[in-house]
This record gives sequence, C-alpha cells and structure tokens, in this order.
Amino acid sequence: MLALAAGIAILGGKLFDASRNFEVNSVIFQPADLSRDRIEKPIALDVLSEETLRERLVKKFVYEYLYVLPDTENVKRRRRGDSVLARMSDPTTTVFKEWSEKIAPDLEKLAGMQVLRRVVVREVTNPPGEYIKVVYDLHTWDVANDITCPPQITKDKIMFIRLDFEKGLRQHTTSGSRFNIRDFLENGGDPATIFRFKVLEVVAR
Repeated sequence: MLALAAGIAILGGKLFDASRNFEVNSVIFQPADLSRDRIEKPIALDVLSEETLRERLVKKFVYEYLYVLPDTENVKRRRRGDSVLARMSDPTTTVFKEWSEKIAPDLEKLAGMQVLRRVVVREVTNPPGEYIKVVYDLHTWDVANDITCPPQITKDKIMFIRLDFEKGLRQHTTSGSRFNIRDFLENGGDPATIFRFKVLEVVAR
C-alpha cells in the first residue's frame, strides 16, 4: 500500500509538471507612426510600390490637416513653419498658409473645447486629371474623458489634392542645403517628411 501510494504521488507530480510545460507565442500589435516605436525592422523603400507610398503619404497629410487633440498647444505647434504639415506642403504655394489662416483657427477652437477628432481615410483614388481624390470620415468626441460617449461621425467627406510626388528621398532642404536624413530622424523628425512629396493644392468640400 505504501509503495502504491508513493507511485501515485510521483505520477501525480509528473502530470502536474507536464501541465505547466507550455509555450506562449506572443503577438504584439503596435501601429506606431515612428519606426523607433515598432518592434520590427522598418520596411525597405524599394519594397513599397510608388502607389502604396503615395497613398500612405496622402493619408498622413489629410490626418495632419484635420485631426484635433484636446490640447491647444498641439495646434500651435502644427502652425509652425517646421511642422509636419508645413514640410509636406510646397513652400512656393499657399497650401500651408491657407490651412494656418482658415482651418487651424477652427481646430484650435475645438481643442480649447476639449474635443477629440480622428480622421479615417477610407479611399484614395487617382481619377483622370491632376488631382487625387480622398474620401474620409471624421469621428468627433465632444465630451472629454468619457469613454462611454459615442463619437459623432461625419461620413463621406471629400478632399482633392494636387501633388508633386516622386518615389525617393529628399536630397536638399528648402534652403537648398544638403538634407541629412539620418540626423533628421535621430533628432525626432517625422519620417513622412523625408520623401519627395509636396502638396501643391488642396480643394476640400
């Protein structure tokens, strides 16, 4: 009886250890804008098609053009001449100036009211002509710090964008000096602004 009891105890111990012998394969979803915040290596530029790169940059521009955080300082930073939106706009046109004068004041007002607004780009198409058509929705939360408050959704907004785009990286700054991409990114520069992508005109409706 003693030997049987000892055998049962040993078998029970082995089964217990076996039940703890498992593997965990972790998967982390981290849709960060900056490559330094991602766990995987950045995608090589030559892997992306010209159409895919252009579409991603267009989405980034539209997002920068319209999003709202409940922070007025955020809008003020975006109105500076070295902001992401400014760098993605052609300096020889009035794109950034018009945004700063006509769009930014409304964004700053919403930010002061503690509004949060997301921009969801649903479609980027290139119809005949020189303009790219962007269809997007606006998701707006009017009540701050209340996760139970549903957003107001404005659907099927349309923006037409005229671009100067070529697949590749910028070689020079707006002043004509050599553009050091490594230094720019290491100092926290936004990767979306290192490409040969400039918005020449925006028509929103």
